[in-house]
This record gives sequence, structure tokens and C-alpha cells, in this order.
Amino acid sequence: LWSAGDRRAAERVRAVADAVDDLRHLTKKSLIDQLSRMPQKAFGEMMMVLLERLGVSEIEVVRRQGAHGSELHLSGSLRLAGLDPVSGGALTTRTAIIIRRDGKDIGRERVNDLRGALHHYGGASHGWLLSAGQVLSGAREEAAASAASTVTLTGRHELAELCLAHGIGVRVHRLEVPVVDAELFEQFSSR
Repeated sequence: LWSAGDRRAAERVRAVADAVDDLRHLTKKSLIDQLSRMPQKAFGEMMMVLLERLGVSEIEVVRRQGAHGSELHLSGSLRLAGLDPVSGGALTTRTAIIIRRDGKDIGRERVNDLRGALHHYGGASHGWLLSAGQVLSGAREEAAASAASTVTLTGRHELAELCLAHGIGVRVHRLEVPVVDAELFEQFSSR
């Protein structure tokens, strides 16, 4: 059984864990806000860093006639989980990437447009739309269509999670909290 001091320590550890969760939530909200207010050029550059950390290689700018000036069109090789059965190397897929630098929402029509233009991105078989805006439900429905090419959608919440996971735009502080290992003492005491 735990002593009163052990129970108090366990309660405090839970309180620290809850505070860390609250701080992470606030950091994510602040990160979303910061990303949405970035100048377009800076946002594009930050997304390039994110893509590289996510394992996208051979990134090239794609010039698309009639493309909106706030969009950055790229082609790259996205590393997938697993190994290529033929070469034994990393399994990759050619990916068409559109970064909405103006923070506008992603709708169904952008998914359709990207699917129809994959051939302009070096023979891409996969599409990826990123924005500091929202991904609308119509876009999610269209991206989920099983008979069409795969399109990954990354809106403000997903983007903030990726930045948090890869240390982009955030600083990580480590805090070590020693706590008595009551289970260990119990094991030794029961012998």
C-alpha cells in the first residue's frame, strides 16, 4: 500500500502532467496563430523546412501557368514507411505539393484541381495540400474518395501538430521530476 506521502506525490505528479497538457494545448493555439500571421514568403520557407524534416527529398519548384501567387507549387519525393522490395532502399512516392501561403481554407475544388494536375509535377502519383487555414469538410470527403489518387490534407491543426512533433517554431524544455518508485520498494519488501 502507498503511504500518505506516496499518495500526495502521485497526486502532484498527476497535477504536473495536467499542467504540461494544458501548456501544450496553449502552445498549439499560439503556434496556429503565429503561422496564420506570418508573411507569405516566410511561411513558405518554414514549410520547406518542415517538408525536409518529414523526409521529402528532391524538392523542386513547379511553375504553373495561371497559379495563384499566394501558392507555392513543389514536386518532391516523399519517403514512405517500409523498404522498396526491388532495391531494398527507402520506399518513396513522387508527390505534388501545394502550399497555401495566404492561410486560406482548403476546399473540395482544390483537391480536384490538384488531382487533375498531378502530371505537371514530375509524374506525381500523390498530392499534398498544406495551409495555415482550415481543411473544409468537402475537401476531406473528396480526399477520401477511394477510386482517385491519394491527396493528403494538412490544415492549421495538423500543421501545428507537425511543427510541435518536429521542433519547428517551438522550443522544447525538459523537466525531470524524481518520484519514489513505490512498486520497487513493494517488490523488495515482499521477498
